Amino acid sequence: ANEGWAGGVSLPFAQDRGSFTIGLAQTEWSDGAPQTGQALTAESSFLLTPSGDAQSLTLTARHARVDAGYFSALNPDLIPDETRDELEAAWYAPQFQASLTAARALNDLAADPDLPTDRFREATLDLYYTPQDFTGGFWNGTSLNLILHREDLRRVDTPDGAPEPEDFRFDSLSFGIDRFRAETSWALRYSHENL
Repeated sequence: ANEGWAGGVSLPFAQDRGSFTIGLAQTEWSDGAPQTGQALTAESSFLLTPSGDAQSLTLTARHARVDAGYFSALNPDLIPDETRDELEAAWYAPQFQASLTAARALNDLAADPDLPTDRFREATLDLYYTPQDFTGGFWNGTSLNLILHREDLRRVDTPDGAPEPEDFRFDSLSFGIDRFRAETSWALRYSHENL
């Protein structure tokens, strides 16, 4: 059986240019032995550009702290026994959109002497361009997308008898072009990965 509860509150500030959200959830379940755990999440966003402007720049900070005994099939983004911090900057304009995200996570929150401690870091740059050319030329109905992504996992502490480190660095580059017309559409994607 899997039971639990969740609650949260969201508050605006700075004349609705900012928002703050905090949530707390708890689950109780069993895989032969009773397990219980809590998950605390918090997020704050702030709009740096004037409200109603054609362009917008928003900064967002997120935090999550999840106990080892927490489990929710409805929220797989909350990884048990992990604390995670994330920063995101997002810029939106009529023709151009860009976002930069950086995050880090650390496991073994209870400092169990038998469990290893790993540190995970990732960063993503996502660029999207739509020329909005309605002259009937090549750019009419065309959009471009570029994504750069890096993940890095490093062992911080390995107690006696624990599994060996599985350190890695993963880099990826993805470029895409989409074209939509009244009677035809096509898309082209290129991805390069390095592990």
